[in-house]
Amino acid sequence: MSARRRLAGTVASEHLTAILADEMLTRKEPMAGADLRIAQLWLWHGIEETEHKAVAFDVHVAVGGPVKERRHALLLNTFFLLKDTMRNLCIMLQKDGKLWSLREWSSGFHYLFIKPGILRRVLIPWLRFFRKDFHPWQHDNRYLIDAWEQQQETSEATTAYPG
Repeated sequence: MSARRRLAGTVASEHLTAILADEMLTRKEPMAGADLRIAQLWLWHGIEETEHKAVAFDVHVAVGGPVKERRHALLLNTFFLLKDTMRNLCIMLQKDGKLWSLREWSSGFHYLFIKPGILRRVLIPWLRFFRKDFHPWQHDNRYLIDAWEQQQETSEATTAYPG
């Protein structure tokens, strides 16, 4: 695979992580009940993904990468992400003795597509990638970065460090 096609794959991966990060940062349900340290790590990672969501895209455009190449990469990356996620899910359900549990599958479907419905909610942002004039910063969510940075400054100001 050429370097430009590999870069298109990175563009697609960055789009997937950016839309999932946006979902996590704008809705607090995914972090509800999580260990505070783990939640903070995930929130930091979501901010980090948001900060650089257009870098690979801009490089791909600058080296002459066509829209068709990015679209194809997103379809492939989405397929493999879902395939690998389902494979891992099946392994975990099998280890728990729940692989054939209609109740577990129904609950999972409800979680992904109904409430909170993360896959349903990221469908439109995912589809926007296929627009001819798409650019990641058309969805300007830098306010999330600003809010997180302000929270970090406030936390640091109120935390007493020993020493």
